Amino acid sequence: MLTRILTALIGIVVFFAVLALPQQVFTLIVFAVTAVMLGEMYGVLKCGRLVDAVGFLSGAAVFVPMLLSGKGFGLALAVVIMLYLFTIVFLHGKRNCKDVLAHGFVTLFLTFFMSYIVRIRLEFPTWAVLWVFIIAWFTDSGAYFAGVFLGKHKLVPHISPKKTVEGAVGGVVLCVIASAVYAYILNVYAAGEKEIAVDLFVAFMLMGLVGSVLSQFGDLVASCIKRDYEIKDYGSILPGHGGLMDRFDSVVFIAPFVYYAIRLIVM
Repeated sequence: MLTRILTALIGIVVFFAVLALPQQVFTLIVFAVTAVMLGEMYGVLKCGRLVDAVGFLSGAAVFVPMLLSGKGFGLALAVVIMLYLFTIVFLHGKRNCKDVLAHGFVTLFLTFFMSYIVRIRLEFPTWAVLWVFIIAWFTDSGAYFAGVFLGKHKLVPHISPKKTVEGAVGGVVLCVIASAVYAYILNVYAAGEKEIAVDLFVAFMLMGLVGSVLSQFGDLVASCIKRDYEIKDYGSILPGHGGLMDRFDSVVFIAPFVYYAIRLIVM
């Protein structure tokens, strides 16, 4: 437990340091994190070095437009799809096309969704990036403590035996409370307004609610894969936590939602 807490504290310090870096450096670090996550997933899928190389190349292709302020994103996705289709033909008889397609889906899923963190940083103030992680952190904490002290009814035991209904509800409740507090902080300290606008307050609480559900869904998706491949963690890079995929599985699902939710609020 002590190792887990120390790793989390160091991670938070590193996170805020990265958040303060220039945009292009920030983008490169997010890509590096995504590359490690891809490597962890490829280690589970075991499609071979050539397919993995295609995957890393595809991941880079998706992130290059982020270094160019988002230009050419659609082209990058088309290139990735074509790369995998060519790989299916080239490796036919050596690799099952279903395995290669699964590998390609994982690559697109992770790189595309993680790229939204960069898009948020490109288009919105820094608080928006922090908002993604606040949803993940408070959902995880609420679910953990509610599950430990109140958990009695299993949520989906065939996927994750330790998760409970009470834990899931606790994660949502704490996240909604944190959302309300965050909205107040932004309104009073960032915007300089003494009275918080009701519509902003409600919007953040709704975003927290939906984001918390998505966060837990992302965790369940990662658990499904681990269950099917009979592994405990995706990696061991984070002492007490496992791999980066084990820590970012919920963030991956939250980032696209926060991006479009903020766009709606801004509009």
